[in-house]
Amino acid sequence: MDWNKLIDDTRLGCEASGKKDNRNSYFRDFDRIVFSKEFRLLQAKTQVVPFPERDATHTRLTHSIETASVGRSLGILVAERLKLEEQGIHPEDIGAIVAAASLCHDIGNPPLGHSGEAAISQYFLDPKGRGLLDRLLTEDQRYDFQHFEGNAMGFHLLTYSNPIKTNVKGGLGLTYSTLAAFTKYPNRFKGEKNERVGNACYKKAGLLKQDVDEFAKIANQLGLVPIDGKEDTWCRHPLAYLTEAADDICYAVVDMEDGYRNGSVSYNEARKLLLNVIKAWPESILNEKSIIDKDEIIGYLRAKAINALIQLCVDAFEKNASAILEGRFKSTLIESMPKKAQKAYKALKETEVEKVYTHNNILLTEAAGFVVLPGLLDIMVDAAFNNGERSKKIQSCILKEKICNDKALCQEDRNYQTLLSIVKYVAFMTDTYAVKLYRELTGIQLPNY
Repeated sequence: MDWNKLIDDTRLGCEASGKKDNRNSYFRDFDRIVFSKEFRLLQAKTQVVPFPERDATHTRLTHSIETASVGRSLGILVAERLKLEEQGIHPEDIGAIVAAASLCHDIGNPPLGHSGEAAISQYFLDPKGRGLLDRLLTEDQRYDFQHFEGNAMGFHLLTYSNPIKTNVKGGLGLTYSTLAAFTKYPNRFKGEKNERVGNACYKKAGLLKQDVDEFAKIANQLGLVPIDGKEDTWCRHPLAYLTEAADDICYAVVDMEDGYRNGSVSYNEARKLLLNVIKAWPESILNEKSIIDKDEIIGYLRAKAINALIQLCVDAFEKNASAILEGRFKSTLIESMPKKAQKAYKALKETEVEKVYTHNNILLTEAAGFVVLPGLLDIMVDAAFNNGERSKKIQSCILKEKICNDKALCQEDRNYQTLLSIVKYVAFMTDTYAVKLYRELTGIQLPNY
């Protein structure tokens, strides 16, 4: 792959216009995401701690903003390290692309915690949902619902324009490079699970059937290398490794801070784990002795740990730059850090799995998600494909713009579009709205009662 092809500010849906203005194209991507409804709703979605009582606890929104900040630093540092300016590519552009891609990396994730994806998949894998898919869709179309992926839904949210609402194509109209940097899993994986073992790019499906042709257009223009001659599998855009690293860094380090603040991890343990990460980068400088308050000390160590991991990931990218450009790199940047750093990072994650993610409130919320999300899907899917009195009322107040009646499509494709619109609607919800709507549709609570 060639950096001069990989960095391309062509906008999806605006390819023919060729119009430019005096603002940096990739900064405009960032702005479009910030002002989008899809991004704004992340403020009421659980990151780790559901319905937090402390104001400082992270939501999906604050996590996304912090990830964008780390992504910008990674992009600029990598561009400077690789001397891309000598090829006419400004480090600020690389930073802006990774920042924009990182900002929206969670935009397709459903409500009620990290089990939301599994809860949606489970509905379509259980007998009723599976029978429905068998009756309505082709075998190839069923995969998108029985293996629901927030990353694939994210690409769809960013790029799809509902023809009922607008004639403008391309969703948010982001640049090709930002969309490619967003796509950590540029494939629609449909094979056996063991085929993807050992390759970080293919451990999940990152594209819906609906969106493969759209991504293919982007991949062809940017020069992404197709894998094994498959029509729906490409190597990653190099900057997608930085988007992934930004998320990995924030997820691990900030969750430890939240774990300490909500009492899941003791001060001494959190401090030790963060110090081990910081010391894994030899050039780290510490001056925590001047800080008195324990909360402030943990905050200081969190910042230092993030900086250390940024530097280590930049080193890993530089070391593997050739393999990345040739599409041969199969690891993540975190997994390519020196062994000492990997060990410190792994200890951080293992403690979070053991103590932070097992907090009662988290487990109960995620368990509730397996009732609320399938419950919403069951009610809405049933209403979409039936004409009883209850169905008509739900169609009128909720499914008005979600039932596809495009006569140019075959029946299976119309069914696919309708189901995809319903699943997107559920995935789009905030935690509070999902619970509220479920209670109203099941009669547990009535509107304004």
